[in-house]
Amino acid sequence: QGCLLAAAAAAAVRCPPRTGSALCKRMRILTVGDGDLSYSLALQRAFGADVSLVATTLPAADELCATYRNTGKILAELAERGATILHGIDATRLPLTLGRFAHVVFCHPHLGLSDLIDEAAHAQRHSVLVAHFLDSAAALLEASGTIHLTLCGSQPRTWAVDEHAARLGLDIVQRAPPATPSCFWPPPSCGGSGETTPPPTALAPEPGWAAPRKFRSGSLGSRHWLGRFGYEHRRCEGDADMHVENSVELLFCVAAAQRPPAEERGRCPVCGWAVAAGEAEEEHVRSLASPVLTPAERAWSDPASGRSFRTEFALESYRKQQ
Repeated sequence: QGCLLAAAAAAAVRCPPRTGSALCKRMRILTVGDGDLSYSLALQRAFGADVSLVATTLPAADELCATYRNTGKILAELAERGATILHGIDATRLPLTLGRFAHVVFCHPHLGLSDLIDEAAHAQRHSVLVAHFLDSAAALLEASGTIHLTLCGSQPRTWAVDEHAARLGLDIVQRAPPATPSCFWPPPSCGGSGETTPPPTALAPEPGWAAPRKFRSGSLGSRHWLGRFGYEHRRCEGDADMHVENSVELLFCVAAAQRPPAEERGRCPVCGWAVAAGEAEEEHVRSLASPVLTPAERAWSDPASGRSFRTEFALESYRKQQ
């Protein structure tokens, strides 16, 4: 029974003395597509009672627990800390009923690896995913709210992030390696509001919180500051490590001066994908921006351990770690 669902977060709490305010509304943060939810838990640990966290995943809780060995414990601690946990949430179609957020976060989007051999198709699929996430997330932002997108290597270029931001009326206000908490906070005037309220200060990590050294040392390509709070970057197929060379956290705000949408006949106004005549507008999003999974009956198995994996790559990654 490790997969526990959290109760809804309270609307307001007493702020710790470090915030300098006797009573405040907690900063609302939404995470999407968070694999084993270790990123969400690390955020909750880092900012404590200063934030109201809504952590979401596309897979159901039972599927997460079958995919990642530590998810049950993570879900239990998130619930204990008052986070809201929702499953079945599509990052490209975030429901407006979630409410408004100061921060909407997608850390290392990853759809699966079955099409990795075709690099162009792999990039195109993720480009569509990122564009529709940005469009959906922008609709949930509070005034001066921020969208976070953490990518690595050449992904910002090959996934056409700058082009999508321009098409959607978003400004990329910061690009920074995720090595320190400062990468999480945008410039004070993000969105043109002139808001200067200081962000909460990260708490000191407690003993036992830190992720294994490989997630903090840079040996997997990234020194993420939340590694000290337990964040582990994982493949979506399971516990295989994800190498994230040259990671960068991109922060987006709604542009102060909105640009008129470009007219592109026969193309999706969000991602620019060429839509076939008669094709439903959302069909290309479903076909391109959904995770690639091998059917369970064709799962790849390791006889020595008895474990099964959704892709051959996940199986080989596991064997290399043994």
